[in-house]
Amino acid sequence: MFEDLTTKDYKEMIEKASKRNIWFYKGMEEKYLPYVLLVNYGIFEKNKFHKEKTYFVFDSKLSNYDDLWIRNGKIKQKIWKVTPNLHDLEEIEIDFDNSEYAPYYFLPWVTGLKDLPDLCKW
Repeated sequence: MFEDLTTKDYKEMIEKASKRNIWFYKGMEEKYLPYVLLVNYGIFEKNKFHKEKTYFVFDSKLSNYDDLWIRNGKIKQKIWKVTPNLHDLEEIEIDFDNSEYAPYYFLPWVTGLKDLPDLCKW
């Protein structure tokens, strides 16, 4: 899911998230951050890094992002990867062990922290 994201993609996701003030969502839980960033970003256009035009969506019952952590028993803990040109819809379980997805520099970059212990590296 995150394997073809570039440093530029992460930077753009952070910029879009900042414009929408997602950092101030009530009760935002860090474990949802990668998924909220993906959905919030919009469309990843086809280019040399992205094989196809792609975007991500949450459960249609979601009215606000914070429904994920406030109403988590009523909202599916899934994300869907949509590849419209291929007519493909991939259901992905939200996995809170994001260590294999986010690069080591992501959390320090988002939080502004410089030195994180190894156990905090995703």
